[in-house]
Amino acid sequence: MPLMDPGKKWTIAALQNAINRGINLPTLLGPANGQYTIRAEDGVGTCILESPQESQADFVTFAFETGEIWAITTWPFKGHPKELFIGEIESMFCELLPRYSRFLDTLGIPPPYKWMAALAGTKGRELQYPVPPGRMRIPGLAGPKCASDNVPRTGPYEGSYDGKQSPINALVPFFDEVYNACGMERPEHLPR
Repeated sequence: MPLMDPGKKWTIAALQNAINRGINLPTLLGPANGQYTIRAEDGVGTCILESPQESQADFVTFAFETGEIWAITTWPFKGHPKELFIGEIESMFCELLPRYSRFLDTLGIPPPYKWMAALAGTKGRELQYPVPPGRMRIPGLAGPKCASDNVPRTGPYEGSYDGKQSPINALVPFFDEVYNACGMERPEHLPR
């Protein structure tokens, strides 16, 4: 979202134009088959559905007329109800932060941008994290369990992104918070 209130609102047509200019407003999964445009009185977005008749989506990204973008997914938790795959979550967030930044830039909103991130439903899930190069995970060996149902516990983690810095550099404080909630430090072999 804009770091400061831009003092204006964008029309649905302007948001739709930004989506249609090839910038695209990807869901946290990225572009995929079954991606549909959704619209409401205060913005426009995209979602992924198996069929147009579905009423619930696992991936939704929505651009509000205020310049905020919200991206929500249940996918990382759906197929593995006892595990928390932090490596996949980090990859997803790092891939899409620059794309959301470009979307805001297309609207004429200059950087830096504010981001907020949180995970819900994490309590009791085993943290599955990337192992060091040349090593492999031992099947059946449990990872540390998350003790908190929400990461962070008190609301979303906030930071800023200038549109040029490495996304991992901007987001690593949030990722550190996820590891901490599971009782361990983020491994040294992971990028910073």
